[in-house]
Amino acid sequence: MERRLSVANRSLASRSSLRASRGSDNAPVSRAYLLRRLRRYQRLYRQPVPPDVAWCRPYVSLMGELVQELRARS
Repeated sequence: MERRLSVANRSLASRSSLRASRGSDNAPVSRAYLLRRLRRYQRLYRQPVPPDVAWCRPYVSLMGELVQELRARS
């Protein structure tokens, strides 16, 4: 493979995902942090799927639809 690819089966706010990115087990997660993470996922899923992993296009498309539908509560 010409480049490094990785796949993580984690939700937007999974405990293991949040802990890994923040480096803390028990610290509270702020609303602002979760909203930044949501926007990052929305950008990620708007990007086209590279041709060498075209097999995952249907799944990426479904995830893209899902994260685009998410809205923050007021």
